[in-house]
Amino acid sequence: MKLLNKRKWLLLDEALSSMDDPEEKIFVQSISLLLQKDYQEAYMKLNTLPDSDFGCQVGILKADCLYELKDHTVSYQHLYQRAMDCADDPTVKFIANTRYRFVKYAY
Repeated sequence: MKLLNKRKWLLLDEALSSMDDPEEKIFVQSISLLLQKDYQEAYMKLNTLPDSDFGCQVGILKADCLYELKDHTVSYQHLYQRAMDCADDPTVKFIANTRYRFVKYAY
């Protein structure tokens, strides 16, 4: 995750090649694509994972992608609420709640 935060894409690619868990690899690749603003590709990768994976963070990231893609056929509030309800970790709940409030009041 440090490589993601520092946006060191080449080093990240090397680290990804050594990951054994295919779901973890997809998750990290998706975050990388989000940071690079490739929302469509990130969403396509995330769509291969259940929303409940990684402490329900997949659901949050899918909603983030759809929001950035301006897909108005979905209810962002519903997606973030579902992720918030799914999450056990208070930090993940807080993130989902913050996103929920943003889409509810920022329009």
